[in-house]
Amino acid sequence: MMRWTKEKPTTLGWYWWRHRSYPNAGRWVAQVRQYDDGTVQTDSGFGSDVLLSTLDREWAGPIPEPEDLSVCG
Repeated sequence: MMRWTKEKPTTLGWYWWRHRSYPNAGRWVAQVRQYDDGTVQTDSGFGSDVLLSTLDREWAGPIPEPEDLSVCG
């Protein structure tokens, strides 16, 4: 079971996130990714990428990728 945490993601992938100051305002999904220069960024929620280290969010994840039964036989 995933749980909300204040710890920033340490693994690349997709995560649920919510604002720490407004935890009931909504929940979103964002991808945490690493760029060629080594920076780890995610979606700001407003259509642009931001450094993960600058965000004050709660996180849950990473979200596991679904199994693709069409290629499993």
